[in-house]
Amino acid sequence: MKKTILELDLVGYSERASILEQNSDSEAVAQLNAQIQGFINRGLQAMQLNRDDVLIKTTGDGAILAFDQPEHAHRFATHVHTATQEHNAHKTVPSAMRVFRMGAATGDVTLLQQPNGGYDIAGTTIARAVRLEAAGQPGDLLIDPETYNLLPPSIQISYRDEETVRGKGSEQFQARGAA
Repeated sequence: MKKTILELDLVGYSERASILEQNSDSEAVAQLNAQIQGFINRGLQAMQLNRDDVLIKTTGDGAILAFDQPEHAHRFATHVHTATQEHNAHKTVPSAMRVFRMGAATGDVTLLQQPNGGYDIAGTTIARAVRLEAAGQPGDLLIDPETYNLLPPSIQISYRDEETVRGKGSEQFQARGAA
């Protein structure tokens, strides 16, 4: 089935988690993880999407989500970025600020329902989304050409020109970032 896979990651997570754990304990890191999931929930709620229908996997510092439409991935990312901007508005300590990097790719994936709930997902679309997230700048959503081509023109205008980004090893991908 065709899905738009979006991977998001909190910028600077490892450093923040290490500081929290060394200054307090692993419970403080669990609270940071819960806060990250709260940002994801805010994005899904703004889209009126059910978490169980979209969330594929949490990653501690982020998540992998599968959307039926590229426009939903774009709007979700916009809502998450808005939520972090609101969170950061009155923060003066950099480690208290929250910024996500996101990547999205559209293509065929296989979703396998797991007996205990959730899904296992397979397909190279996931790898593309993960590589695009890693290549993005803080606060960015980097998308592949198929995702871009399926967006309505009113959203396409908010993206920069296509560029080549590096993946792992010799991998290269065409992508556009949100302007």
